[in-house]
Amino acid sequence: MAVTAGLGFIGDNGCLIHETYGSYCFIGAVLTTADLEVDEPTKKECFHCGNCEKICPGNCFSGTAYNFVTCKSYLTQKKGDLTSQEQKIVAKTPYIFGCDECQRVCPHNKDIPVTPLADFRTDLLSYVDTRSFKNLTNRQFKETYGKRAFSWRGKAILIRNFTYIEQENTPESKK
Repeated sequence: MAVTAGLGFIGDNGCLIHETYGSYCFIGAVLTTADLEVDEPTKKECFHCGNCEKICPGNCFSGTAYNFVTCKSYLTQKKGDLTSQEQKIVAKTPYIFGCDECQRVCPHNKDIPVTPLADFRTDLLSYVDTRSFKNLTNRQFKETYGKRAFSWRGKAILIRNFTYIEQENTPESKK
């Protein structure tokens, strides 16, 4: 629907890519009975450079197919223990929640403007001391991090992800 509405095109990484904001955008819907002018779908398309496929920690891409069950972002949100293969995928980057590696290397995301919306520019966290999570009660965790995108998953999953990353990146594990 977003493509048909002229908001952008779908890249090889499966993301909607907007002409101005790249894939770093949120979309929504407005229900109305107003007569609105129809936008044409964009003629632009993915460069098919393969950067997203090469960088993907979970090797999610296979031609036109996308296997979400090996996506690091999916795995960092998945409940319960992960298989050893899933743990290795989570440990490939230092992020305890999400991934976005495919977006980071996408040429359509180069030189995009910073959002004019203050809510997306303020109070950013570039680092979280995951070890401190262990000392917080669930209530304290919610009070401290409750407004963060990762907080809905809870501290146990974040600690689990941190543990996998830490275990895979020790000098002993590199031997």
